[in-house]
Amino acid sequence: MHEPHTRRRSPGDPDPGRTSRRLTDIEFEVLNGVAICRVPDVATVAEVVGLREDVVASAIRSAIDRGELTRVRRSMMISTSGRDLLSDEYLRRYNSFRENAKFTEAFDHLEAINESQLEPAISDWQPTRADVPQAERSDDPVEVATITDRFGAIVDQVERTLEPFCEAEPRIRRSCKRLRIALERACAGERDYVTGSWIPSVATVWSQLRTDVLLLTALDRPRP
Repeated sequence: MHEPHTRRRSPGDPDPGRTSRRLTDIEFEVLNGVAICRVPDVATVAEVVGLREDVVASAIRSAIDRGELTRVRRSMMISTSGRDLLSDEYLRRYNSFRENAKFTEAFDHLEAINESQLEPAISDWQPTRADVPQAERSDDPVEVATITDRFGAIVDQVERTLEPFCEAEPRIRRSCKRLRIALERACAGERDYVTGSWIPSVATVWSQLRTDVLLLTALDRPRP
């Protein structure tokens, strides 16, 4: 049975007694973009947040100088102070989401889709792709049907479920469009766009989108 959601901590539980600076929209989007990407780099963050790479690169350099981001080889991660700032900004920007049943119900539905449909679909797909050249399988009618019917139906449900979020936060609508583009590329023959971890595939974009919604709502579901 699908358990009710529980509130969880945003990255760096905000301290009510702490005074922090306000992030600009660009600073917030870039820090948030780093937070929702597994291996963030300038190009990936720029794609996720919908800003030019030079704008993102400048914001990242400034965040590193302030100690809000830390370089990790070719990637980066949020520091403790960066998480505190981001957490406070989530609270300022999205408190209405966290108090509105429309959004918490949509979140519950989204988690149900993830657990009962998307995760199993990805698990079923990946073993069939092991060690098989893409060129030899790009026109396989069984794969076409799997992507179009199974993954297509899931993406349709995700888009419908997230409509309340899309209406309130343009970033979520942009991510839904990226999810649809990944599906269309997979259906057109680029099968790596189902689960490829090095490209904005259905699985990659979904992971970013779900993480964004989790942080935005500060909700999570208990695990056994």
